[in-house]
Amino acid sequence: MKRSSLFLAVAALVTAGAAQAAELWIGAAEADITPDRPVSLTGQFHVRVGQPSNILSRCKANVLALEARENGQPCDCAILIACDVCYLPKDIQSRFRERVAVRLKGFDANKLFLAATHTHTGPALDQGWYDDLGGAMPPEEYVAFFFDRLAEAAARAWEGRKPGAVAWGLGHAVTGQNRRSVYADGSAAMYGPADKPEFRGLEGGENHTVDFLYFLDAEKKPVATAITVACPSQVDEGLSRLHADYWGDVRDELRRRYGEKYVVLGFCGPAGDLVPRAILRKSAEARMEQLRKLNRRQEVARRIVHAYESTWDVVKGDLRADVPFAHRVERFGLPGRKITDREYEAAKKNYEPLAAKAKLVGGEAARKNWYKRTMSRYEAQKAAEPRHAVELHVLRLGDVAIATNPFELFLDYGMRIQGRSPAGQTILIQLASPVDRSTYLPSERATKGGGYSAVPESSLVGPEGGQMLVEETLGAINRLFVKLEPGVSAYTFRKGTAFEAIEKAKACGAGVIELFLWQKLSPEHPDVTLNQNLSGEHLAALKAKLQMCGVKAVNAYFSDIGKTEAETRKLFEFAKTLGLRGLTGEPPVDRLDLIERLVKESGVQLCFHNHAKNPARPEYRNWDPEYLMGLMKGRDPRMGFSVDTGHIIRSGMDVVAYLKTVQGRVLSVHLKDVQEAKLHSPDMPYGQGIGNIPAVLGELKRQGFNGPAGVEFDHLSEHLDADVRHCLDVIRNHK
Repeated sequence: MKRSSLFLAVAALVTAGAAQAAELWIGAAEADITPDRPVSLTGQFHVRVGQPSNILSRCKANVLALEARENGQPCDCAILIACDVCYLPKDIQSRFRERVAVRLKGFDANKLFLAATHTHTGPALDQGWYDDLGGAMPPEEYVAFFFDRLAEAAARAWEGRKPGAVAWGLGHAVTGQNRRSVYADGSAAMYGPADKPEFRGLEGGENHTVDFLYFLDAEKKPVATAITVACPSQVDEGLSRLHADYWGDVRDELRRRYGEKYVVLGFCGPAGDLVPRAILRKSAEARMEQLRKLNRRQEVARRIVHAYESTWDVVKGDLRADVPFAHRVERFGLPGRKITDREYEAAKKNYEPLAAKAKLVGGEAARKNWYKRTMSRYEAQKAAEPRHAVELHVLRLGDVAIATNPFELFLDYGMRIQGRSPAGQTILIQLASPVDRSTYLPSERATKGGGYSAVPESSLVGPEGGQMLVEETLGAINRLFVKLEPGVSAYTFRKGTAFEAIEKAKACGAGVIELFLWQKLSPEHPDVTLNQNLSGEHLAALKAKLQMCGVKAVNAYFSDIGKTEAETRKLFEFAKTLGLRGLTGEPPVDRLDLIERLVKESGVQLCFHNHAKNPARPEYRNWDPEYLMGLMKGRDPRMGFSVDTGHIIRSGMDVVAYLKTVQGRVLSVHLKDVQEAKLHSPDMPYGQGIGNIPAVLGELKRQGFNGPAGVEFDHLSEHLDADVRHCLDVIRNHK
C-alpha cells in the first residue's frame, strides 16, 4: 500500500492445525528421591526435618519421554518430570538440563521441564526461607542426590522409548475447595473461619475436572499416565515426616491395578487459591471419611482413582498411535508486582522487631526473611522496573494442549486460558518451568481482599502480569492449533468502494479481508468514508455486507491515529465494535504508551507497519526491524508488527532473516512478491518475482504464526482478479 500498506487474513481452527500427525514413541521411568539421611522439608515457616526412620510415604519423581517421528525421522520431543517437592527453585531446572544434555543422545534438553506436586512434606531444594536447617543435610548435598536419581530415570525413559499409543479424556473428582474466606468489610483470609457472622462466602470458584493422558505400548499394555488436578498435594502439610501426600496413595492404588512398573505423573493445575481440605461442611466431610474408614488423604486419592477408571472405560476405544505432536518453548518477561509505600512501611514494621531479637524461634526466621525480601524489592524498583523472566512450555498432543506456568496460579487465570483455548482439551500445569522462586499469582479480587497468598510478600507478579501470562499462553497454544488462512487486502481493490472490495474478496476465494479507513463505503453511499466516524446505520450496513458475503473483517489500516486521547480511543472503540482483531498503521512513537493502554482495555491489537527504506527520507526508520523491536520491548504481546514482505525486499533485506529478527511479534503479514530489490519495484504474482514466497511461508509456519497473511498489490495489473486468485491458491496449497 502506498498511502499506508494493508493486509489481511484470519487464522482458522482445524483439527490437525500446525502440527502434522506423527508416530508416537513413549518411554517412562520413576526415581525414588527420598534420601537416607535427615532432610529439611519445605512448605511451612517453621523448620521441619524428615528423618529416614520415620517416613510416611516415599517421595518420587516420575518421568515421561515423548518423541514424534515422521517417516522414521524424529521431528519433535519432550520430557516431563513430576517431582514430589514443594517447588523448584530458579536454577534447579537449568542445572539439571546441563547435567543430562550430554547423556540424552538426540534429545534437546531445552524441551525438558520439571514440575512440583506441591507436597509440603517433600525435601527442600534450597535453604530458601531459613537461617539454618535444624541439622538436616545441606541443600546442595541433597540436590546432588536429587540430580543423580533424576538423571538416571530420565535416561531410562528416553533410551527406553518405543512405539506406542495415547488416549486422553476428562473426568471429574471433587479434590479442592477455595481456601480464601471473604468477610463483610471486604477483607479476605486464607483458611479464614466460616463460622463467624461476618463471613460472606468463599472468594473464588473450584475446579473439579481431572485431565487424564493414558500411554500404552504397541501391545496396548499400560506404560504411564499423566493426571492433572486443580489441587495442591497438601492434605498433611504440617507434618515433620517425608511424605508424597495423596499422590503416593494414587500411585499405590493404580500400580496395584496396572502393575508395579506403571509410571504415574501427578501434576497440579491452577490452584493457588485451592486446598484439598474441607473449608465448609467440615463435620459432614469428616463423618463420611470415618464411615469409609479413610483419612482425608486417602479419600482424595479414592476420588481421583474412581475418576481415572470411569474415564478410561470411555476413552480406551479411542487409542491414537499417530497424532499431531509439537512442543514449543517460549521465554518472555512479566512485569513484577510493585511494592507501594504503604506496603513497604507495613513490611518494615513487621521486620524490625524480628531483626532486633537475639534469638528467633519457630517460624520467626523465615518471616523475617519474608519481610526483608519485600523491603529489598521496594528499594530495587526505584532503580529499575521489576520484571521476571518466565519460561513457558506448550505441547500439542492430538487435540490436547498442555501448557506450563511457574506460579501457584489462582484459578481465575486458568479459567481464562481454558475458556479461550482452541484445543479440544487444555491441560494446565502450575509450579513448572520456574520463575525467580515459588510465588503465588493472585487474581484482581484477591489482591483487593488481601491476606496470605495475595499480599506482596507472597507474590512477585500481580494481576497485570497474570493477564499477560494468559495472553502469552493462549498465543502459544493458538500457534500450535491454528493455521494460516489466505486473505486479501481491501487496498488491492481500492478503485472501488469497500462494499465492492468485499464482493471481490469473496469472488477471489478469500474468507477474510483487511479494510482501510479512507475508502468510500459503497456505491449507494459514495460520499461516506469507511472510518471510525461511521454512523450507526452505516456501520450496521457494513456488518450486514460482510455477513452476506461470508467474509470476515480482521484488521483495518488507519492513516491517522488521532491527535487527542479521545480521538485515538474512538478508533479503538470502532475496531472493537466491528469485531476486528487489530489495527494496522504507523503511529507516532510518542503515542505508544497511550496505544498500549488502549490495547489492554480493548483487546484490539496494534499491528505496526513497515514501508520501504527511502534515501529521500533519512528520518524514516520503520523499515529497520531492530528499531521496531526496540519500540516493542517490554510492551503488551498484542502490540507487534504487520510485516510487509514487498517493502522488506525493496529495502534491500532478506525477508526470512527479517522475520527471524521480529519473531514473537509478527501479528499480520502483507504477503508480496516483487520484481527486483529496488524502491518502487512493482508487485508480481507469486513465483514471478524474487520474493521466494515458499521460503517466507515456511518461516512463518516454523514460527507458528497464526495471524492474517494477506494478498496485497500496490501496483495494479489489467488481470488483477486472476493474480489475486493465483496468490491465494499459492498460500492455500503451501505444504
